[in-house]
Amino acid sequence: MFGLFVGISVFLGVFLGILTVNLVLTDLFKQDRSEQLKSLEVELRLQMREHARKVSQQQDLNSIEFADPNRQFSLLDWFRNFRKSIDQAGLKTDPQLLGFFGLAGGALVGVLLYFTTNSLVLAIAAMAMGAALPILYILQKRNQRMNLLTEQLPDALELMARVLRAGQTITQAMNGVADEFPEPIGTEFGFCFEQQNLGLALEVAMKNMVERTGVIEIKILVMGISIQRQAGGNLAELLDKLSKVMRERQTLKGTVQSLTAEGRMQAAFLIGLPFLAWIAMFFLNRTYAMKLLDHPPLIFSTLGLMAIGVLWIRKIINFDY
Repeated sequence: MFGLFVGISVFLGVFLGILTVNLVLTDLFKQDRSEQLKSLEVELRLQMREHARKVSQQQDLNSIEFADPNRQFSLLDWFRNFRKSIDQAGLKTDPQLLGFFGLAGGALVGVLLYFTTNSLVLAIAAMAMGAALPILYILQKRNQRMNLLTEQLPDALELMARVLRAGQTITQAMNGVADEFPEPIGTEFGFCFEQQNLGLALEVAMKNMVERTGVIEIKILVMGISIQRQAGGNLAELLDKLSKVMRERQTLKGTVQSLTAEGRMQAAFLIGLPFLAWIAMFFLNRTYAMKLLDHPPLIFSTLGLMAIGVLWIRKIINFDY
């Protein structure tokens, strides 16, 4: 009996000792992690402030205007839209460098295919695909970031409304969103807050945020705040109503996506099936597959009809809401 008591006591002593050491190490780890997070937050704020200062010096932000649908399109406008798409995707890549790598990669793959298959059509198609891949990647990242911004915005507006009801200003409400929310909406509102600290007017800073994000909901927010500042009213109530409307838009968007999921899947299958079938035939019976490349007009006409079909399907399953 005494031996059992001693064994239990030793076990409890060792267990409590290990538990104590574990708690102490966990507390030290949490403290160290907290200090690292604070240091990273301070560094991020300094980088954001420096970036805001550079943007304010390099661009005339007071001349920013919303896009005019009646404006005649030009090559310079296309380059500006391409640069804007990179900013809206949250990328820091130089547009010229990205275009160079796309063209160089496509040309390299095209030359290799030409010497491998001795087909000029396949080489040109590879060059075009290589040049288009960076643009497709940017558009994908842009859509992902814009969707994430749209999902985060209602919660951010509710936080701003609570901050305003507490007696703070709209600038401090934006700073609260920057402190409490992760990327990307926290970064965008923090950037807008830093621009105001550098002396930009609220309307100019928020208009610049619309240009950086490209989200229609943020444009609605900016227009609502601008009208409220001119006509007066309860800004906190306005933000709550905007948050409710944006949640309803997200619900409708989810409903539309669920109803059109089958059509989008069928479109992707019909678009990819001819290419997959040709690739499979290329490995199974290369001579037979290469016969198709002897008829370039047939290939280009087929690709043109497929492009028309893609645009048609996109028009059916995408609409404004």
